[in-house]
Amino acid sequence: MKVLSVVLFLLTSWMVPSSDESYLIICGKQITVEGNTTIGSFTCQYEESKQNDTLFLSNERKAKQPYAFSLKVPEFSCGNFLLNKDFQKTLQAEKHPQIVVEVTNLHKNEKQEFIGSVRLTLVGKSKTIEEIRFYKKTIDNQKVLFTDFVFTASEFELTPPKRLGGLVEADDCMNISVELELS
Repeated sequence: MKVLSVVLFLLTSWMVPSSDESYLIICGKQITVEGNTTIGSFTCQYEESKQNDTLFLSNERKAKQPYAFSLKVPEFSCGNFLLNKDFQKTLQAEKHPQIVVEVTNLHKNEKQEFIGSVRLTLVGKSKTIEEIRFYKKTIDNQKVLFTDFVFTASEFELTPPKRLGGLVEADDCMNISVELELS
């Protein structure tokens, strides 16, 4: 019986994070893509909630697995059918229906700010954006870990659709906002 108790203790202590580990519990996410065209701006959003996950902070002693999640391209909402269709066409949704986002090497600096990297994988290509600042803030009474950064479509060899014979086209740079809801 004592052997069984020791084995159970070892198993449960291995599964529970130790007190020196830092982590955040993610209970939802919202991704916003904002860009401009020659006639105005657009916003596309992806939202997912009620799916708990753990984001471990890195430290010098232990390397953690990145926090990764997939976004289904057809589930982005850009406000109307035509914009949704253009967004999906630009991101080649039929061939590449998902975008993978990985938050890697997230840690606190000496000022207790969150610093990390985001690796984007879309249309079969990957790019890592280094040294991004993440901020803890409250939005609509919900605590979130928030960051935003600039995304350049040409780095992924994306060609946004043109309308009216090229009179209406999207800018190459877009702003990406990531909100990770914390529990």
